[in-house]
Amino acid sequence: MATRNSTVARVMASFGVILISLPASLALAGCGDPAPLPTLTITADPTAEPSASASDEPPPATWADVPASDLPPLVAGQDPREPQAHDMQTWIWDYVDDTWSLDVVRAINNQYDPEPVQIADPFQTLFLVSPDGEYFRLFDLRTDIGIYVAHFSPSDRLGFLMRAFYEESQTVQMDLVSGAVSETWAAPGFPASDTSHAAGWFVAYKATLPDGREVWAGEGYGSPITGVFFRTPGGGVSPSAINSTLAAGVAGDGYYCMGIDAEDSTAVYDTQIYEWTTDTWTSHFIVHYLTSDTWVYTGRMGFMPTACHDDFDVTPTYWVGLGNSVAQSGLYRVYFDGSPDQPIP
Repeated sequence: MATRNSTVARVMASFGVILISLPASLALAGCGDPAPLPTLTITADPTAEPSASASDEPPPATWADVPASDLPPLVAGQDPREPQAHDMQTWIWDYVDDTWSLDVVRAINNQYDPEPVQIADPFQTLFLVSPDGEYFRLFDLRTDIGIYVAHFSPSDRLGFLMRAFYEESQTVQMDLVSGAVSETWAAPGFPASDTSHAAGWFVAYKATLPDGREVWAGEGYGSPITGVFFRTPGGGVSPSAINSTLAAGVAGDGYYCMGIDAEDSTAVYDTQIYEWTTDTWTSHFIVHYLTSDTWVYTGRMGFMPTACHDDFDVTPTYWVGLGNSVAQSGLYRVYFDGSPDQPIP
């Protein structure tokens, strides 16, 4: 049966009042019946809201808003020859974009160096670098060869590292979160018979197109272009249709020179064809429209373009002929400044 006091307690509790009664056994011994003890009353404010904790606050919107006090601690026991760096933490990736970079710092005995310098304690370390110059230590790398950054894809947190073997090179893909390395990442860009390029040998990054795709090429000794493929960040690798032209022998011994205007998604290849009857080499030109992956074979022109290299510092103009002779189709100017091709009157 409920007592009056328990009923009152329930009623008061329903109004936010809490009654705490101390037991009679706490009365002083030898003082007769215990005197009634005072009742402690605590009243809760039903309108009060819980205070926000630091964990409830939204993270800084941009890297520039991250206070220095929030950065991870500096690496303990770091080699003094390395730049001062922070431990890498997962939340840093939330701010990484194209303004960040990778850096390899090394002191190694490169067995492929013509004049190697002997270092007692070699090291080679990969770092992530913020736009404001903060270093974050990622991974220790092997020290028997030089390793260089070929390309950085921040959106899928991948680094493409070139292993330099004197006159040869191998480009591997590294997962920058787990450290896992793949030597066969480029295999879908080449036929199964091309085991060398499929394993990353002589594979080079060329440009990133406005649609986000990356242009890569397989090369050979002396850097002739032997195949082209596309990599889509977050997607996969696919070969260019122009490789079938190369395989059919139209381009002879390969695209010896590849000039790319990434903004205009256009490439020009200068190819070398050996003329058996005259024992001479002749230049041929191919204009490659990278967005549609189509091209125009220009025929035999017998001269080199005024400029043909991977990175244009100026705006060169190429004079190429369409068809097997100039008289057939006339001349076209190919501008590498974003302008469309224009026929020459």
